[in-house]
Parts: sequence; structure tokens; C-alpha cells
Amino acid sequence: MNASLPEGYVDPTDPVAVAAVLQATVDASGTDAVTDLLARLPGIRQTPAVPKGFLRAAVPAAIWLGAENCWSCTEPPTLLHVVGGVVLHREVVEPGEVAGALSRVIADLVRRTGALGDASAALTAARDLAAGG
Repeated sequence: MNASLPEGYVDPTDPVAVAAVLQATVDASGTDAVTDLLARLPGIRQTPAVPKGFLRAAVPAAIWLGAENCWSCTEPPTLLHVVGGVVLHREVVEPGEVAGALSRVIADLVRRTGALGDASAALTAARDLAAGG
């Protein structure tokens, strides 16, 4: 537990604590709730969906977790590792795999941005919502 956080708040730099919140969120409300939770974290960038056009493929909405990790809002969601605009790794994330796929990415994002309090508040609210309280 990080000493700068209030008692009972989730430490967003602890991948185990983040994984527990993510798994509880998936169990309570599904992967759409995880997408909503990611959108509330500091340091993310959202890109809207682009519809299919003439000679242009449709592009799903996405949430960028830092410069190199992208949560693609497809069904099922896809976690992409992108460097210089090139997708180096694509992982289709099934509901049972969300916690393992995202916990370290989120913890690293929070460490890089330094937004410990805001991320902790978002994760704590998600934990409490998933618990029914």
C-alpha cells in the first residue's frame, strides 16, 4: 500500500491490486465496464471510431494507455502494442484474461504519469461499484 493514499484506496502502482479490480469489474459488468474504467484513468488518450467509407476500412474506437499500448474497443477487445505506428503485438482479450493483460500496463501508466491519486480514486470507485456498494 502506498503511504500517500488514504486508507482503503486501491494502490494503482500495484499490479496485483489493479488485477483484482479489473477481474471484479469484468465479473460484475463485463468488458464494456473495463473500457469505461480505462477511459477514466489519467494519462489516457481516446480516439473515436471511424466509420467505413469508400476505399477506407472502418476503425474501431480505442483507448491509448500511454504511447505504445492501445485497448481497441472491438468485441472481444484487443490489446495492441504499437511502436512507431506499427503493431508489434496483438492480443485478443477474453473476459477471463483482462486482469492479466491490463494490470501491468495500468500500473506502468500510473508510474509514468504520476497521477497516483486520480488513478486510485477511479480504481477504488470501480472496486466499490463491482462489489455492489
